[in-house]
Amino acid sequence: MNTLDKSLLVFSLLLTVTTASLALLGEKRPEVYAAMAILVYFVYTSIDNSIRIRAKLHLLDLSFLLIFSLIIGYRIVIIAGIL
Repeated sequence: MNTLDKSLLVFSLLLTVTTASLALLGEKRPEVYAAMAILVYFVYTSIDNSIRIRAKLHLLDLSFLLIFSLIIGYRIVIIAGIL
């Protein structure tokens, strides 16, 4: 098994554990699942950059950062009572 296969397997397991944990906690908001998946992606690819070496992920990174920012901004607006 090469390095990329191991990296993708570990990333998939981390994402599965995160999703299962949220489901077991009874989380029903889809934006929480999306935000946590994006966080797992950024943390894991920061620690193990073998995925980044093989693929050009700049557009994906920017897209995820924009989506994550929108989710967090939306939650802040909800908590602040503006909406």
